Amino acid sequence: MTQKFLIILAVSTIAVIGAQAELTYTETGGNISGSLNGVGFLDATWTITATADPTTAMFYAAGANNGDIYAPVWSIFVTPTITITSGPTILSATLSGWDIESRDYSAFNPPDTAAAIMFSNADADGNGGVEQGNAAYTTGTSANFNNLQSTGDFSGTSDFDTVTYVTSAGDLIVSSDSGQPGTFDITITPVPEPSAIVLAALGSLGLLAGFRRSR
Repeated sequence: MTQKFLIILAVSTIAVIGAQAELTYTETGGNISGSLNGVGFLDATWTITATADPTTAMFYAAGANNGDIYAPVWSIFVTPTITITSGPTILSATLSGWDIESRDYSAFNPPDTAAAIMFSNADADGNGGVEQGNAAYTTGTSANFNNLQSTGDFSGTSDFDTVTYVTSAGDLIVSSDSGQPGTFDITITPVPEPSAIVLAALGSLGLLAGFRRSR
């Protein structure tokens, strides 16, 4: 019985500690106008955020994927959420088939636009690959090129491609974008307080008690 309890406790504790492996990726920008599922917004700011395991980041060299990759890029596939704020109107939706991309344009762009970091609908546009989608960009200096596996704060000019995107809340139509200053932050995902580990242990005790009753 003690062995069973220890196994359950170990699994619960690992689940809590495992959350420390994720990073949170948050991009902000403005101003955009358009609509989400028919609800209009004007000169709105936007925030896109997702969490991911940084060890899943993949690097693609220029020319990879049969030439589809036109600039070196790091990528992580995610399912982010977008929040659009226009005065008192706040709209939100989930974006499926998206990824985070960090692209290096230094080979063919001026130094002041040497790299960009973004959320892109890479797998949501029918092409099924990195560097294929429309995106919400933060374009800045070469410092913006990042392997997506370490924390950082990046700034530049925001840019949201003006097309129609499929979301969990209906079609997101971005009809215009004024290219305001934007940021892209990579932070450590908050982990439960130490008390959460205690709660996990108590949960294990509850499972053990239920096991005993069932016997």
